[in-house]
Amino acid sequence: MIAKNRNKQAPILCHFILVLAMVFTSTNAAQAQKYAVSYAECPQVFKERSGRVMAAAPAKVRFEFTKGPLTVRVKKTSGRARTQVIFFEDNQQKSRTIDFPSGKGNTNSWRTITFNYPANSNAVKNMRVEIINQSVGHTFGYELELIGNNKSLQKTNGNYSGNIRPQQGSDFVLNRSCTGSAEIVIKKSGFVDIAYWIYEKNGSGWRIIPGKEGVLMDRRTTEKKETIQSNRQTKVRIRNVEPRGNQRASITVRGFAVN
Repeated sequence: MIAKNRNKQAPILCHFILVLAMVFTSTNAAQAQKYAVSYAECPQVFKERSGRVMAAAPAKVRFEFTKGPLTVRVKKTSGRARTQVIFFEDNQQKSRTIDFPSGKGNTNSWRTITFNYPANSNAVKNMRVEIINQSVGHTFGYELELIGNNKSLQKTNGNYSGNIRPQQGSDFVLNRSCTGSAEIVIKKSGFVDIAYWIYEKNGSGWRIIPGKEGVLMDRRTTEKKETIQSNRQTKVRIRNVEPRGNQRASITVRGFAVN
């Protein structure tokens, strides 16, 4: 008789466990969605160049671009040559140009052109900027910046990976987040302990972000994510805290703007 009652209760118990598991899974999924980080796109300088152009040798800058607004900024820094800046997309010259008249004036002020491309485009466009000196016997000094939307906060030509020896450190500088919030991802390989400090720009110097001073990342941890609230440039300082030997820490640092 007791055995028969147990058999009747078994399906009810299994059903209860199944419902409980479904509720637990649903709650976990909701919590994961709630705390998932959403990255934002911020205007970032992704290519820059400076130099001096002679009449016989125009400066040519090639790059690929996919979507969103593309802003080109050019500044005259020296010289007196009449100069024209022209743009190509897939080897087809665009109608808009930037023109500098001859003479010593018009220095140290930016001239800007923005090309608007669909935000949902996935087609890669081969772009080219040419800076053409049109005055024989004179030069044209320039600075050029190419600005596009990017989720990454890596600075142009920045160093974001490296091998750090014991008792040595390295700094990694990131662009500011346009949302005032950023996620910093530190990845490590090598069975070593490291410590890191996160700073924000303060005038000509840096100040530590509270709670981000000397944070230990032990040898078993391979990745650490930090979310900070700042609308300034940030710097991550990493130190290999192993006391001796040749145990290097292979480090990669990346930053993202957060919605």
